Order: sequence, then C-alpha cells, then structure tokens
Amino acid sequence: MKLPLLGCCALLPFANAAQTLERIEKSGSFTIVHRESSVPFSYLLPNQAEPVGLAVELCKRVAEAVQRELKLKSLKIRYLPVTSSTRIPAIVEGKADIECGTTTDNKERREQVSFSHHHFFGAIQILARTSTGIQSWSDLDGRRVVFSKGTSTQGVLAKDARTASLSYTTLEAKDHAESFEWLSAGKADAFVLEDVQLAGMRASAAKPADFALVGQRLTIEPYALMMAKGDVRFQRLVNRELEQIYRSGEYAKLYKRWFESPIPPKQINFDLPMSNLLRGQVRRPSSILPG
Repeated sequence: MKLPLLGCCALLPFANAAQTLERIEKSGSFTIVHRESSVPFSYLLPNQAEPVGLAVELCKRVAEAVQRELKLKSLKIRYLPVTSSTRIPAIVEGKADIECGTTTDNKERREQVSFSHHHFFGAIQILARTSTGIQSWSDLDGRRVVFSKGTSTQGVLAKDARTASLSYTTLEAKDHAESFEWLSAGKADAFVLEDVQLAGMRASAAKPADFALVGQRLTIEPYALMMAKGDVRFQRLVNRELEQIYRSGEYAKLYKRWFESPIPPKQINFDLPMSNLLRGQVRRPSSILPG
C-alpha cells in the first residue's frame, strides 16, 4: 500500500518532528516500519503479510498506548517493509511513525532520528565447533577464523585490546551462509560475528549441540525503536510503555518466547539467555549509549 508523504520532507527532513501523534489522530492509523527477515525481531512467515517478532510485539504495545493516549475508538495498524538503506529515510520523510527491527542506536543516527529505550544489546562473539575446545578469544591463537565479507568484525578484533595481539589465519567467506558452511565442514575453527546472528545459525544447524557460542562479548550494539527526531511527546509515550513492559515482567516473557523457545516457521530455538547488560536494562530502562 502506498503511503502519502506529509510535508516537503526533502527540504525539511524534520518538519513533522512534533506531529507524530497529531498525524496518527488525523489518519486513524499507526504505521510500523519493519524488516522482512530480521529473525527473531521482525520477520515474515510464509504466506503472511503481517510481520512477527520481539520488536513487532513491542511496537504493537506502543500502538495500544497511542490509542489510549488519543482516546481513539479504533486504530488501524499499517506495516511498511524496509531494507537497511531505506529504514531511516522512511522515518525522516514521515512515511511511518515508528521502526521495529534491529536498528542500532548510535551518535551518528541520532543526528537524523530519535530512539526509544534500548530493547536488546547485540555483541560480537565466537561460534566454534565444540570439538575444537575453543572457549575464549585467546583460544583463537593459531586457529583458522572465518569472517563474512563486508562486515566490520575483522576491524573490531584488530582494534580491541583483548584481541589485537592474537595470531590466527583469516578466512573470508562471501556471506554468513558460506561462513557457517565452512565452520560446519571443518574448513574453519571459528566464526566471528554478532551474537544474535550466530545464535540463529547454530539453532538452524542439524545438530545445534555441535556448536558453542563463546568468548567475552566485544562491542555493544544497543537496538532501539526508531522515530522522528525531536518529537518529545511521542518519544516519552513510547518510553513509558516500554518501562511498563519491562517492569511488569512482560518483557522477560517475550524474551523467553523469542530467544529461548522454538519459534516459527521452522521451530528453531536460539537458546540465547538474556545478557547481564539486558537484565540491567529491564530493571532500569535507559536510552544512554554504552561506553
């Protein structure tokens, strides 16, 4: 469905910054930007047009809070699929009210958009075959480590004090699928990438127990819901709803559903326990950037 652009967005990118709730009230609809394959945060099931996932669940709760705030009898939820390159413009140009996926909150993006309290923290870790005995970053010395082409993980390891002095053989696969294939086949001893993606690949393996997600977490990637820059009223509403979800225990239940239980369509289980950093966020919700 083609959604209208409101205002001269190309010339005034933040012209609608303080108008999110007013726009929703006028249209009677709430538009959610989503990804189509960011499992388990925001993705599509076969033959279904409406996305599912942890971030989508959070945005649906925000929609309910918006409906209460505006005292609307009904509120239609619309969905707008985006890619990595179109997600920020969709918010800046007023095509949607909120983005629900795996967008990292950082200083550079805050120049264009605003973010909610963080709802997940990704980090770089190691996926290794359990037979290798690899348990920590120091265990990579003398090993064969595969990286996916186009990712920033090699650069992170080269700069981090915990990994910069390590000596290992670097392998570069064309994509994540090939990296995991090389790891599975024994061509590589370890695969380094963001933990949540590694957990998904491990869960999809024929024998998940053959692989271990190990190593101290490097870098912190705070995921948050994205919205128009400068719309303080809407941002506060979103954060109040997230705080309620966190403190009521509902987030813990949602996390268990999406990260520690079988999920559709293949009933894979990420088996990824909540990190201590995320547990702290649930106790004391914050939008403060780590580090």
